[in-house]
Amino acid sequence: AAKFVAAATATLDRIDPIRVALTGSYGKTTIKVFINHLVTGSRAMVASPASFNNTAGLSRAINEQLALDTEVFLAEMGTYGPGEIASMVSWVRPSISILSAIGPVHLERFGDLETIVKAKSEIFATSRTAILNVDAHGLAAEADRLATSGLRVIRCSAEDATADVFVHRSDAGIEVRRGGTVIASCPGLDAALTNVACAVAAASVLGVTDEDIA
Repeated sequence: AAKFVAAATATLDRIDPIRVALTGSYGKTTIKVFINHLVTGSRAMVASPASFNNTAGLSRAINEQLALDTEVFLAEMGTYGPGEIASMVSWVRPSISILSAIGPVHLERFGDLETIVKAKSEIFATSRTAILNVDAHGLAAEADRLATSGLRVIRCSAEDATADVFVHRSDAGIEVRRGGTVIASCPGLDAALTNVACAVAAASVLGVTDEDIA
């Protein structure tokens, strides 16, 4: 495993894409598909496949899929216990990280939801920008803690209209607001609202315009 990680680290250093990391108890794959859809027209992006969300999988995705023109690498990270995400972050070194949800997945391994929040939040260790679904258990407080530590924090919500990215259902379908301004309406889109919000936040950070998001 160390050999593959070393090769993947060398590949990342050589190509030097913007590195985005994504974790959450659920919603990861959906958000990854949405980000890919929003970003692909603007930047050359590679996302790790759904089942490649551990050290071996990420190493393989990097070694096999990154090309010299790759501008963005999106790494999905899963965890079965504390320290696992921290280990992946230590060599992937994402500058943008997304925490989409907290739930009782693998609760028998973690013990309680607070431990899950702490383990998932390892994803922000190297980040300059943190994107969080603040509707999820413990993540509003985590967003405040990260902001105090100096990170740029983007709060995503389907409940709090004052959040940086607020997504709700309206007569026009799913309505996306960023900074209080409606930037998109999506009639007929059936998706978890906070997944849409996290994807829009990530696309905006990656330079996708509001017009292109719409």
